[in-house]
Parts: sequence; C-alpha cells; structure tokens
Amino acid sequence: MASSMSFPSGQSYPKDASPRRLIFNGNTMMQSKANVKTQAKKHRISPVFVIVSLLTIVFMGVFFIWNKMAVNNLASNLDKMQLEYQHIVGKNELLRSEVSQKSRPERIEKIAQEELGLVFRKEQPVLFQLESTNN
Repeated sequence: MASSMSFPSGQSYPKDASPRRLIFNGNTMMQSKANVKTQAKKHRISPVFVIVSLLTIVFMGVFFIWNKMAVNNLASNLDKMQLEYQHIVGKNELLRSEVSQKSRPERIEKIAQEELGLVFRKEQPVLFQLESTNN
C-alpha cells in the first residue's frame, strides 16, 4: 500500500507522477500532475498586477479630480470675462450715443458762435483768379 493512497470510499490513486486520464463530454485527455500545479498557479493574481492596478486607479482618480477643478476654473473665468464684455459693450454704446449727441451740427454751430465768436458770412466770398504771366 506504499505506492498508492486510498480514499474512504475505497478508491485509490497512485503517488507517482504518472499521467491521469480526464474525461470531459466523452473526450479523453491525458494530464500529468505538473500540468495541474501550473493551472492552479495561473489562477493566482500577482502582487505586482494588484499594485499596478491600484496605482492606475489612484492616478485616474487624481486626474479626474484635477480635470474637474480645471474645468470649474475655466468656467469661472469665462463667466468673469462675459460680465466684463457686457460692461464694455454697455460703455461703448454710451460713448457712441455721446459722440452722436456732441457731433450734431446745431450744437457745433452754437459753440462756435458763443464761445469762439464765429459767425456765418452774409455774403458769399469772392474768388479771384490770377492770370499767370510768363515774361
């Protein structure tokens, strides 16, 4: 009984590394104990993979938060600039109305007469044309 081990049900399997027959859906497949051990190791998750995954998740979280802060900052700057633009447009309209009011011909005539003492001539100016002499 040294070469095999028995189960309570009376079945036994050999201790040596001889290949075992596995049957799945009617197909027979030979498998050794070495293949069974490597398959078990494939299911184990590597600590490096876990660390890299956690660092990736942390990096993505930090990047997401930084991105949100940058977008909020840009939105705040946009609001400030829109308010400033509206203020400048209002001031520009006020200046245009002031220019149109101050450039009226009646106003200019009144200032010219009262402050500068200018008057309109009653007569049209006479233009003299000089003849050129070539001597």
